[in-house]
Amino acid sequence: MKNIFNLYKLLLSLVFFILCSNKNLYPQSDKAIIHINSNDIVYELSQQWYFKMDDNIEYKNINIDHHNWSFFYPHLPWEQFPGYKGYRGNSWYRLIIYVSKNITDLGLFVPRHYRGAQFYFNGVLIHQTRKFSNSGKSPPIIGKPDLIKIPTNLINRKNILAMRTGFLNQAGGFDGKIYIGPQNLIHKKWIKFIIWNIFLASINIFLGFYFFIYYRNRKEDRYYLYYSGLALSLGSWFLGYNGLILWVFDHQWVYIISTYIGSMFIPVMLINFIHSFFNYKKGLTARSFEAFYSFLIVSLLIEYILRGNIYYFSKYLYEPFMLSILLACTYSVYICYKGTKEKKPYARRIFAGTGIVGISAIVSILTFIDIIKFNPPILEGFFAMTIIFATVLAARFSSVHTELEIAHKELLEMDRMKDDFIASTSHELKTPLLGIGGIAESLIDNAKSRLGRETISDLSLIVSSARRLSNLVNDLLDLSRIKHKDLELQRGEVDIKQITDMVISLTSALARDKPVEFYNKIDENTPTLYCDENRLLQIMHNLIDNALKFTERGEISVYAQRMNDFVKITVEDTGIGVPADKIEKIFNFFEQADSSITRKYGGTGIGLSITKQLIELHGGKIHAESTEGKGSKFIFTMPLFTGQYDESASLKAAPEEIDPEKAQKILRAYFKHAETENLHAPRIIYEKKESDLSENRNKTSVLVIDDEPINLRVLSSQLTFAGYNVKTAAGGREALELLETSRIPDIILLDIMMPGMSGYELCSRLRERYTMHELPIIMITAKNQTADLVAGFETGANDYLGKPFEKRELLARVNNIIALKKTIKKYEKSRYKNLRERANPHFLFNAIHTIHALMRSNVKKADEAMVMLADIYRFQMDTSFQDLVPFDVEWEFVNIYLKFEKILFPETINFEMNKTGGLSSIMIPPLIIQPLVENSLKHGLRNKEDGGYIHVNAACTGNSVKISVEDNGTGLHNENPYARTLGNIKNMLRFHFNGSDVTIENRAGGGVIVTLTFEIDEK
Repeated sequence: MKNIFNLYKLLLSLVFFILCSNKNLYPQSDKAIIHINSNDIVYELSQQWYFKMDDNIEYKNINIDHHNWSFFYPHLPWEQFPGYKGYRGNSWYRLIIYVSKNITDLGLFVPRHYRGAQFYFNGVLIHQTRKFSNSGKSPPIIGKPDLIKIPTNLINRKNILAMRTGFLNQAGGFDGKIYIGPQNLIHKKWIKFIIWNIFLASINIFLGFYFFIYYRNRKEDRYYLYYSGLALSLGSWFLGYNGLILWVFDHQWVYIISTYIGSMFIPVMLINFIHSFFNYKKGLTARSFEAFYSFLIVSLLIEYILRGNIYYFSKYLYEPFMLSILLACTYSVYICYKGTKEKKPYARRIFAGTGIVGISAIVSILTFIDIIKFNPPILEGFFAMTIIFATVLAARFSSVHTELEIAHKELLEMDRMKDDFIASTSHELKTPLLGIGGIAESLIDNAKSRLGRETISDLSLIVSSARRLSNLVNDLLDLSRIKHKDLELQRGEVDIKQITDMVISLTSALARDKPVEFYNKIDENTPTLYCDENRLLQIMHNLIDNALKFTERGEISVYAQRMNDFVKITVEDTGIGVPADKIEKIFNFFEQADSSITRKYGGTGIGLSITKQLIELHGGKIHAESTEGKGSKFIFTMPLFTGQYDESASLKAAPEEIDPEKAQKILRAYFKHAETENLHAPRIIYEKKESDLSENRNKTSVLVIDDEPINLRVLSSQLTFAGYNVKTAAGGREALELLETSRIPDIILLDIMMPGMSGYELCSRLRERYTMHELPIIMITAKNQTADLVAGFETGANDYLGKPFEKRELLARVNNIIALKKTIKKYEKSRYKNLRERANPHFLFNAIHTIHALMRSNVKKADEAMVMLADIYRFQMDTSFQDLVPFDVEWEFVNIYLKFEKILFPETINFEMNKTGGLSSIMIPPLIIQPLVENSLKHGLRNKEDGGYIHVNAACTGNSVKISVEDNGTGLHNENPYARTLGNIKNMLRFHFNGSDVTIENRAGGGVIVTLTFEIDEK
C-alpha cells in the first residue's frame, strides 16, 4: 500500500506540472476586440470573434458595420453555432484590433488549421494558406505552421483582422490558437514551436528505430517490437498533427496516413507493449480494441480511395475514435496497475507512464470540447510516456546484460570444473577398467577347460564392454586435452599406406558378420606424412570404424592423392549416407546424424569431433560428402614429410612389408585391445526356453526387452539368481510375437531406445490390451530427464529406472511392483469377502428372532420390519462395490436402520434426523453415518436401563458439509477411539475430500457427539 501511495503522489505531481505548464500566460481578446499596447507581449486571439456564414460578402466590405454579425469561437465546429443548418460554404471571422502608436510592426502565428484560409488586414489580403475555393471545398488537409507578416503601411490605430475559411466536413475554423504581436516575438515563438515539435517527433522516431534493432537481435522479446511501433507511430503523428511533414511531402494522402492512421496505431501498440512486457495473455478487451482500430483504418482508407475525402469518417467515426483512445489509455493504466499489485519488474514506472498519458488525454479532450482553457498536452503526455518506457527498456536490457555476464562467468567456471572433473574421473576410471578386462581375460585363459561355454561367453562380454568403455575414456581425455590446448603431437615420418593396412586388418575382424569388403587403394608411391603416428592411427580407426558402423553391406575404400604440400586422404563407404541438413553438424561435439530414440546406430557423438580436432592440430582440414542411401566420403588432408623432424619424437614405420606382430603390438599399445580373435564378443542372447519356465510355474515370470545383448545378459543373470523366471526379447516386435505365443509374464522390464519401435510405442500398444495391474511395466533407460519420465508415465509405465542402476535397486523395484500387484488381487478378493461379511449373522439372527416374535403379536409390524430388513441388506449389497453414493441414499438407509432398531428395542430408542442445505446433489462414501448410529446404539443406549435418544444432523454451507450424531448414552471410554470404526471412516473421508476431520466430544451429562466435517468440490 505504501508503494501505491507513493505512486499516486508521483502522478499527482505530474498532473500539477502539466496543468502549470499549460497555464495561459498571454493576454487574450475579448468579445471580438483586442488592444495591443506593448512591444514586449504576444497576444492570444482565442476568444470570441465576429462570425458570419455568407459567401456573398466581399473582402472590400468587411470593414462595414458588423451589427448583424454573431459572436463565435474560431476553433469550434460550425455545428455548435446556433444558426447552423447544414451550411457548407465559406464563412468569415472578424476581429477589431486597437494598436498603440509606438507599435510599428505586427505578425501573426497560426500553429495549425484544418482548411485553406485567407487572411485580410484592413481589407487587404496578406496571406493565403493554400489553394482556396470559393465554394468551400478545398481539401481537408492541415496547413503548415504559418508565420504571417503584416505590412507596416496597413497598421492603423483601429484595425480589422478578417479570416475567410470553409467548413471541414461538419467542422470549420481553426484548431488551436492564433497569436499576434511584434514581429520579432512572433518569429521567436514560431521558431520555438518548430524546434519543439521536431524534437518530439525526432526523439520518438530515433527510439523507434533504435529499439527495432534490439528486436532484430532478440526476437523472443516482442515488447521491443511493440515499443518500436509505438514510438514510430507517435513520431509520425507528431509530424502530421502539426503539419510539419507537409514541408517535405505536401500531399493529402501523406497527411491522412501520418495523422489519422498513425494515431490509430498508437493505442494498439501501447496495449500490445504492456501485455508483452508483463507477459500477460491478451484477452477479449485487448482484441476488441485491435478489431475496432482495424475497422477504423479500413473504413478510412476505403472512403478516401473511393471519394477522395474522409467526410463520413469525420462525421460518424471521429468522435468514437477519440473516445476509444481515452478508453485504451484507461485500460492500459488498469493493466499496469495490475502489474504493480503483482510486483512485476518495472511495473511502477510503466504505470507512471500510462498514467501521464491518461491524464493528458483527459485534459486534451476537455480542451478540445472547450470545457477548460488550456493548450492540449496530449503530445507532451505521449512524449513523457515514451521516454519513461525507453528508460525502462534500457534498464531492463542493462539488467539482462549484467545477468548474462554473470551467468557467462559462472558457465565458464562450471565448464572448467566439468573439464577438470572429466579429466580426473577419466584417469581414475582407466585403472579399474584395465583390471576388469585383465581379470576377465585371465579367467578365460586359465580356466577354459573348467568353464562352460556360457560362462566363457559372459566373460567375453565383460572384456568387450571394458574395452569399449576404455576407448570412451580415452576419447574423453582427448576431448579435455584438446579443449585446454595441451595435447602434444609427436610428429615424425609416417607411411599412410602401412597405417591404413594395420587399421583395416583390425577392423575387418570386427566385420566378420557383415558382408563388407575393405580396399586399401593407396598407391605405393604416395609420399610419407609428417604427423603423429599414434594420432593418425586414431584418426584412421575412427573414420574406418565409423564407415563400418553405417555400412550393412558393400565396400569401404581408402584413397590418397598428393596436393601441393599436403596429401588428401579419402575414406569412402557404400553405407546409409548422411542427410544433407546434418552434413555440417556431424563434426560437432556430441552430435549424431540420428539422435532419435529409435535410432539404429549407437555411439557418443565425439569420435568425429576428436578426429576433426586432431586433423586441424596437424594443419589439415576435413569435410564430408554424402548422398543419403548411397554412401559417404570423408576427405581430409595431412602435411607432407619434408625431411626435417625430430627423430627422438617420432615413431617411424618400417618401409618394408608390414610385420603382423609389430602391427598388433602397436594397436594394443594404443587401443588397449586384445588379440583379434577375442575382439568380437559373440552376440549371445540368454533366454530361458518355455520348457525351462514350465519347470516351476509358481515362480514370478519377467520379460526383459532390450536391443543390447549385454543389457539382456546382465538383467537376465541378476533376475534369474534372484529366483525369477526370465524371458528376453531383442526389440518391440519380437516382444509382441512372444506375448502372442506364450503366457503373459508377471512384469515387463522395457528399454526406451530401441530400433524400429521405441519403448514408448510398445508400452502404448501393450496398454491397449492390458491394464497397469494386469501387466506392470518398468522402463529402464539412460534417458532419465524429467520430460522422459513424464513421457514414460503418460504411455502407461508403472515405474522408471535410470541407467546405470544397482542390482539392489532393480530387485527392490521389481519386488515392489509384484507386491503391489498381489495386493490388488488380494483387495479384489477382500471385496467379495466384505460382501459376505456384511450379512452380519449375529444381527440377522436377532432381527429374524424379533420378527418371528412379532408375527404372533403384531403381524403388520412384523411385515414392516421384514421390508426394512430387506431394504437394509439390499443397500449393503448395492453399495458393496461403490466408492460413492448420493447423500440421500445414505440418509434414507440410516432412517430405515433406526426405524428397524426402534422396532427391535421400542422402549430404549428414540431418534430424530434433520438435514439442511443442498445435500441432495453431493456424493459421499457409503456407510459413514450408519456405523456412527450403530456405535451409539451398541455402546451408549443399550447399556442404559431407561434408554435414550439419538439426534442425527446434517448441514451443507457453501462447499462445507457437517454431519453429527449425538446421543445421551454412557459416553465413549475407549483410550483410542479411532482404532476401528471411526478410524476407517476418518481414512475414507481423507481419501475422498479435502479439509476432512472426525471429532469426538464426551458430553458432561453423559453421552457423546461424533462430528464429521469435509469440503466438497464446487464443481
